[in-house]
Amino acid sequence: MPINKNQVYGSILGGIVGDALGVPYEFLSRSEIAENPISKMIGYGTYNQPPGTWSDDTSMTLALIDSIIENDEINYTDMMDKFSEWLYEAKYTPHNETFDVGRTTRYTIDQYRKGTEALKCGLDDDHSNGNGSLMRLIPVCLYLYANDYSIEDACEIIKNVSSLTHAHPVSYTSCNIYNILVYEILDNPEMEFKEILTNAKNKAKDKYKGSVSRRFNRLFSDNFFNISLDELESTGFVLNALEIAFYCCYHTDNYKDAILMAANLGEDTDTNAKITGDVAGLYYGDDYIPDEYLKTLIKREYLEDMIDQFIKTLKI
Repeated sequence: MPINKNQVYGSILGGIVGDALGVPYEFLSRSEIAENPISKMIGYGTYNQPPGTWSDDTSMTLALIDSIIENDEINYTDMMDKFSEWLYEAKYTPHNETFDVGRTTRYTIDQYRKGTEALKCGLDDDHSNGNGSLMRLIPVCLYLYANDYSIEDACEIIKNVSSLTHAHPVSYTSCNIYNILVYEILDNPEMEFKEILTNAKNKAKDKYKGSVSRRFNRLFSDNFFNISLDELESTGFVLNALEIAFYCCYHTDNYKDAILMAANLGEDTDTNAKITGDVAGLYYGDDYIPDEYLKTLIKREYLEDMIDQFIKTLKI
C-alpha cells in the first residue's frame, strides 16, 4: 500500500506529542503519578521546561529526518554527524539547549567525534540496552517502506541504524520488531488495530523466536496481551518500551488514550509515550491527535516544516 501524508504526520507528530506529554513527569514512579494522573500537557516538573517541550527523543528523530532529507538515502556517517550537532551545538532542540541525554548515546557520539567510524561506535554490552535507538527510529522505517524495501532488506539497515549507538542484539532486534509493526500498519490501513498488533507480534515471533534472547519470550507469548498493566515495567530498557507500545495500543481505541496509558506507567514517561505515539499516530493519523496538545508544542511550525520536507523526500 502507498504511504500517505496523514500517516507520516500522524506518526511523527504523534511521537513528538507523546514525548512532550511525558517530559515533566520523567523518573516519577507509577504510584506517584497515580496520585495525580497525567491528562494534560503541562510544563516544568522534572526538567523545569515550559509546556510543549520535547526531549532528546524528538531531537534525534529530527536529526534522522534531516539526514534523510539531505541525502535521500540512509547515510550512517551523516547521521552521526547530525547526532553530534545535536549533542554539542544544540541543533534540533526546542530551546537551543541539549538536555536528557542517555549514557550510551553520549559515549558513542563522543567516540565518533574522536575518530571512530560510525558503524563501529555502538556499544554492545548488556548494560547498553536503553531505548535510545528505538525512540528515534520512525523516520527510517517510513523511508524504507516508502522506497519499497522488504522487511528482509530493511532488517540489516535497521540493525545498523540502531548500532550507531546501541549495538547489542536485544536493542537492534527490538528495533526490527518495531519495524515489522510499522510495516504491518502501513500494509493494512483498514484492518482493526488489535489484529495488526497481533499479526505483527506473531510475525516477529516466527522470525526471531529461538534466535534471540529469552527476554523476548513474554512479548512472543500467546498470553502477552492478557497480562495485567501492573506487570509492564517502564524503565529505560528497550524491550520495556517495545512491550508498552504494543500493549497500550492494543488496550485502547484511540491515539490519546494510548499515549496517556503509556505515560501514566511512570519512570521513562517521555520515551514510552513517544514510541507508543509513533505507532498510534501512524495508525490513527494526524487528525486524531488532540489539538490541545498540538497547539502547545514548542516550535510547531519548525516541526511541521521538517515533516513537509521529509514528505517531499518520500515522494508521496
